[in-house]
Amino acid sequence: MTRLAGIAQATLFLGLLPYLLRAPQINIVIDPNPNKQAGKIRGYGIWSLDPGTSYTSVKFEVTLKNSNPLQSTYTDKAGSAQGTWDATLGVIAGTYNPCTATLHWIDKNMQAQKTNVTNTFNNVVQ
Repeated sequence: MTRLAGIAQATLFLGLLPYLLRAPQINIVIDPNPNKQAGKIRGYGIWSLDPGTSYTSVKFEVTLKNSNPLQSTYTDKAGSAQGTWDATLGVIAGTYNPCTATLHWIDKNMQAQKTNVTNTFNNVVQ
C-alpha cells in the first residue's frame, strides 16, 4: 500500500467514526447551479443521531457573501427521517459563503438540541 493510499484510508475512517459511534452528526455538500440551473444552489448530505433520540428537522441556510446587511435564504424542510437531507434554494446570482446545515433533534431527556456544519468555500451561483 502506498503512503497516499494509507492516508486516504485513515481519513475515510476518521470521517466515518462519528457515524459509527452514533454521535449526532451532519455533513454538507454544496452544488451551485445544479444541473446547470442558474439561480439555484443545492445542499445535501447525511446525518445520524444517538439511539433513543428523535429527529425533528434540518435547516439549510446560505448567505450572500459581502452583502450589507447580510442576506440569507434558508429552508427548515431539508431533512428526512431516513438519515439524508437535500434542499435546493432559489437565489440571486452571486457568491454564497457561508452555507450551513443544522440538524435539530430531541434528546433522551426530551430537550431540543442542534448541531451544525458550515461550508466556507466561495460557491458561485450564476
